[in-house]
Amino acid sequence: GIRPTLYSIVFSINTNYGIKISKGGIMNFLHRASGWLEERYEIIKKNIKVSAVKHADETGWRIDGINTWIWAFLTKKEVCYTAEESRGKGVAVDFFKDSPKESILVRDDYAAYKNLQMRHQSSWSHLLRKSHEEVSQDNATEEVKELHKKLKAYYEDLKKAIEKPFKKKEREEIYNKYLKKV
Repeated sequence: GIRPTLYSIVFSINTNYGIKISKGGIMNFLHRASGWLEERYEIIKKNIKVSAVKHADETGWRIDGINTWIWAFLTKKEVCYTAEESRGKGVAVDFFKDSPKESILVRDDYAAYKNLQMRHQSSWSHLLRKSHEEVSQDNATEEVKELHKKLKAYYEDLKKAIEKPFKKKEREEIYNKYLKKV
């Protein structure tokens, strides 16, 4: 992804628009914008926390040569990013502390999420990657190979099902069918 430095932002604004601005000027704009957007940011965070289904992920990010973490918390309609010094579980625990226990968190298998008090759903990409890793082992059993094959088939079937227009009764039937299979 694009991770511009303050210097590159200053250079780009100067080169592309002929506007002379310093790194301090950019920081001033960013601080002012954060004040203007703070109330909306808090509303987005609250909406994600109370959503029936939400997603979370984190990735490393270097800021001025220092390792930090960008955390993403999102729903279908909203996204909240936060830059943190830690990848520790405290970030996720703090963010989701007011989430309903019956809500669903879609996440990878990173340990920071595992003890959060809500229902969990692993993402298909992580589930299929893990099953592929297991089936690629020299000592993989036939049972593991069969499981991997079934998971791939389930994924393809479900992908086709959600591409169709949404009909609640039909989706509930599909859900119950695959719940029994699993």
